[in-house]
Amino acid sequence: MRLSVPRKRWWLLAGATVAVVAVATAMTWPEPLKSRAKGIRPGMTPAEAEQVMGRPPEWSGEVGPKPAQDWDDEFWHPAATKYRVRHELWSTPAVLVYVFYIDGVFEVICYDRASDSLWDRIHDRLAF
Repeated sequence: MRLSVPRKRWWLLAGATVAVVAVATAMTWPEPLKSRAKGIRPGMTPAEAEQVMGRPPEWSGEVGPKPAQDWDDEFWHPAATKYRVRHELWSTPAVLVYVFYIDGVFEVICYDRASDSLWDRIHDRLAF
């Protein structure tokens, strides 16, 4: 049995399928931020880390030295009881990268998956 689908409708359906797959791929494709972040090495300064990341952080702040964590400390590192701790955040729709420096020298990096849904990421990318 052969289905009779008009040629014009078939090409329209094929084009729409390709467009949907392309948009879904673009929205879910992993961005290279995490792989660039792996280039940050112990002993680097914030300026060197920024150079590795290729852009300035979206957010940064400092805590310490102080005796204990306050209720309003969004980011905390145990070394902040003795040293000045700087933290920076880089983000993409897929990943968040937190970098901590103790007394101006790179100490640790943390990764987190952004919790936005696919629809939220599409919405943000297309800037509705």
